[in-house]
Amino acid sequence: MPESNKNKKKRPKRQRVKIETRRLVNKMTQPNYLKYYRITSYWAKRNYNISQAKLEILFFIYDIPIFTRTDFDDFSKMGSFHERNLMPLIKEGWVIKWRREGVNKHALYRISRQGKRLVTEFYKKLKGEQPFPESESKNVVMRGKTSTDKIMSKKMLEINAANRKKAANVVWVRGDE
Repeated sequence: MPESNKNKKKRPKRQRVKIETRRLVNKMTQPNYLKYYRITSYWAKRNYNISQAKLEILFFIYDIPIFTRTDFDDFSKMGSFHERNLMPLIKEGWVIKWRREGVNKHALYRISRQGKRLVTEFYKKLKGEQPFPESESKNVVMRGKTSTDKIMSKKMLEINAANRKKAANVVWVRGDE
């Protein structure tokens, strides 16, 4: 070896450091209820045989204990709904007449038990509190008759799996300890 190379200080070899990337998770995760709105909406429309317009009307009247025809007309004018008439909702059992019209009295309406059940189930599925039914007898979408049914049923199974995983990771702590 030449003399010049001996006098040089050797540089230490650079060590490769494995940098572990961690997924950052916010401790106060904000709920994203509308994340699966389209899938849940599709489930509701297929299983309850209801249109999107009727479903949205049910969302509007869900928290109104009693409403008049004027209230209904005001809401139906807000959007481009094809359902501007209350009668189909009454005939299909989504709305019931609570009080008949009389002298100086307007007819009053309220959402039916069937309508309340649909909206309640819808909200529970959006929140992840209730899974989508995975059997063909309880969920029409799982039969996979159309290509959209096949796509949506696959997503529903994925959502159920993710919600089960999320529920398994929940740790309950007593507040008095």
